[in-house]
Amino acid sequence: TTTFTMAVSAKRSAGQQAALASFRDFSAGGTNDRVTILHRLVSGNYPIQVWDDINTWLAPGSPVNSTTSAFNRVACVYNGTNRELYIDGVSKATQSGITARDAGFTAFTVGGDDTTDGENFDGDIAFAYIYPGVLSADWLAAEHSMVSNPAGFYAIT
Repeated sequence: TTTFTMAVSAKRSAGQQAALASFRDFSAGGTNDRVTILHRLVSGNYPIQVWDDINTWLAPGSPVNSTTSAFNRVACVYNGTNRELYIDGVSKATQSGITARDAGFTAFTVGGDDTTDGENFDGDIAFAYIYPGVLSADWLAAEHSMVSNPAGFYAIT
């Protein structure tokens, strides 16, 4: 699909670069055609970023470093011409004029690099998905609220 939303909640337990979730086109043959949400090792920190083999890195202007003590809810939205990174329900980075992804993306991997079996995640992962469409900023903010504080999001009477 050329439009999609990929999201995952993660709390790392180790100091290492690690893939949280990855969406890949295996029909591309031997090429490395993927979009990955990850903790990237940069100057001793582990900021949350998105890697895309066509459009390269998408990173917040002010890095959001993952910690070992808290979950981060991370989503990446592709609408065909733009991509956007949300961290904890807030848009942190946007890139317009991207090269659209083709419709061959069919493989979804959670907690590891689907090309080399490296960058394996060490920690807790929850509520990972790939949605074949664009979820709105309001949806992603509400989703973060629901995941991070269920009792504050709704009440059962």
